[in-house]
Amino acid sequence: MNQEVYQQHQRYYLQFEYYNKCKQIYKLEEQNQKLLSTINDKINAFECQLLKQHFDRLKQKEETKIRTIHKDKIQHLSKGNIKLDQVDVKKVMHNISSREVFAEEESIVL
Repeated sequence: MNQEVYQQHQRYYLQFEYYNKCKQIYKLEEQNQKLLSTINDKINAFECQLLKQHFDRLKQKEETKIRTIHKDKIQHLSKGNIKLDQVDVKKVMHNISSREVFAEEESIVL
């Protein structure tokens, strides 16, 4: 019984962490757009293109790092090997909780 409660808490905190990261990402993207528009006004087109390519490489590197961390957490909670590109939220939720997902819980994840 305690293990089920513990796993539910783990699942809840993973969802909470995901929600907070999403909020943080939206704020950072907004700041990023403001800064990029300011920079684009001050540099030429070639430098702008190079800067954009550099940012894309940094973004890809960070996304890979985050995907790896998130995949490890999901594998640990679902006790199985999964592929992040093929994650079905309902299956992951079912694997973690071993019970039916309610509409409120599903809306938290999505």
